[in-house]
Amino acid sequence: SVTFCRYVRYLIAVKDCGPSIPDAVRTGFIWVGRRLGFPVSVDSPLAQAMMDNLVLEKGQARRTAIPFAITHLILIEEGVCNKQLPQPLRLIGWWVLTLTYGTLRSNDALHTCPDLLELHGSFMGGESWRTKVDRAGRGTKWTVIRSSFSGKDWVADGFHILREIV
Repeated sequence: SVTFCRYVRYLIAVKDCGPSIPDAVRTGFIWVGRRLGFPVSVDSPLAQAMMDNLVLEKGQARRTAIPFAITHLILIEEGVCNKQLPQPLRLIGWWVLTLTYGTLRSNDALHTCPDLLELHGSFMGGESWRTKVDRAGRGTKWTVIRSSFSGKDWVADGFHILREIV
């Protein structure tokens, strides 16, 4: 099984991982765990110490994202559509792709109500509330086009997994 400590160890090994990534992913793990209704253990002293060490080693947070390789995106797309994989893993992959293709900051994604996501013929739409740019209550609308490098409809598959649990 994938544990948060293993994931942090992986991030430490990745050369281009900035210090803000583990905390953003930690928050994402918690979000997915709440939505799926299963406990997520991400607050162990070991994981926190590893994250603190990463910040010390890597320095300040990056302000620009490091792009995914297309081969990695294809693997994640195929994983989301693989019905033999566990739903939580598929949902996390779907959310990572949604962040990537929707050009969302992790904080914007966490302020998106899953009940209000809409799947259309050519895109999926959502709305983030309480963003840095707009705190007036309107929210910021965003979309993810139903396209892929793998030829699979990962947007619809992940959306349907989310609908089953929400």
